Amino acid sequence: SMIGSVYDVPRAQEDFDESRQSPEALLDAPPEQIRLYLPSSLSADERRTLDARYEVVEKEARFRLQQMRLSLAQLRTLLRMKSNGYVFKTANISGQRDGSRSREVINQFSNKINKTTMCYRAAHAALLSLSSSGAWTTVLKPLKEGDVTFPDKEDITAVDKPSDRHLRLGKG
Repeated sequence: SMIGSVYDVPRAQEDFDESRQSPEALLDAPPEQIRLYLPSSLSADERRTLDARYEVVEKEARFRLQQMRLSLAQLRTLLRMKSNGYVFKTANISGQRDGSRSREVINQFSNKINKTTMCYRAAHAALLSLSSSGAWTTVLKPLKEGDVTFPDKEDITAVDKPSDRHLRLGKG
């Protein structure tokens, strides 16, 4: 099987032996804490050895590209929702109790935004280790802290304005 062959790579085998856990411990561990032996975590020589047999480098590259695209789409949605949450809070919430509840909801969006940003950055770093050049590098740039901001007010009103919906959809 392909998974068993990953351990033919010497470094991966050593790492696996050092961190070997019982199957029960792996079942109880959160998925985020289980190490995956993907080509991006191997050296270039180890990747060539592995990829010659299974083409896993190309498969992981496609996976990482899609992961980055999905992260960006989710980031746009979360930023828009957080922005709308602030607008709603300002317009409709008064009082300490209700203000605290709405602030908690907005903070939940902040946490989701941070996780999504970390997911994008991890996928970008992995893809960079697999392929440091290519068409994707011109479109999917590193995500800096200043890049994760609310959408412009014009962007929000252009999308949310129902009277302009027929212009975007066309007649019929």
